[in-house]
Amino acid sequence: MKVSFILLQSAEKPEFILDWLNRRSRAIGVDIDEALAIRDNELKDVLSSLYSRDDAIVVVGAAGNKEAVKAIADILGVDAEINREALDMVRIYYMDTLTPPPNLDDLALTPEFSDIIPNNRGPIPGFVAWGDNERIIVGLPPSTDEAIDVFENGVEDYLRRRTGMLYSATFSIQVEGEVSKARKLARRVDDKLRWAFVRLDGRFASTGIPIVSTVFAANPEELSERLERVERELEEECRRNGFTIKGARDGEVEEIK
Repeated sequence: MKVSFILLQSAEKPEFILDWLNRRSRAIGVDIDEALAIRDNELKDVLSSLYSRDDAIVVVGAAGNKEAVKAIADILGVDAEINREALDMVRIYYMDTLTPPPNLDDLALTPEFSDIIPNNRGPIPGFVAWGDNERIIVGLPPSTDEAIDVFENGVEDYLRRRTGMLYSATFSIQVEGEVSKARKLARRVDDKLRWAFVRLDGRFASTGIPIVSTVFAANPEELSERLERVERELEEECRRNGFTIKGARDGEVEEIK
């Protein structure tokens, strides 16, 4: 499956989010075509050049961006509409706010017939818009944390169904040492094991520096083998680099349907 990533001007931390998307997507078996940061007014031309050759295009900053949504809708040959499901999510987010933004409808604008992906960290849901031959164009919020949430908890399932990586598990180890060295350690393991996404992730912090691994596989047996391999690699790296493992936390095996 071939995928391109586009970052609009509103996208936060462009280098970080592009690296995150590239590494996460590689782990689920995606072939990355292009990864571009562009001006908003260039979106339609860039989409035109990519659409015929990619199975999916992910646009960070398109969700909640009226002009970007219209450009995507034009490429797909559909209208842009205020999606009622998305609007309900936006309204619920702001229901306790005395002065909500005046443009709530714009935040819920999507191409027609889009699937809506909830955003657990902010007001703007993501969307998956359908084209011909099951091609998709994805709109993510501009916030880095929100884009990651929408991708992890919805968008990547669409990609994994195509790559066959239906099983996953996430676990973390807590280490004692320097953060910069721990980050380099995680990156070395991540670069070595192409089907694993290994990183520091503060959401898993407890007693030390959290090195978090998400492993993807096509079946339970392969997943078990890969989890054991990642654990061995991390233990060996920690031992070679003088890190003390203070604790570990296993995650449940997940299967997407």
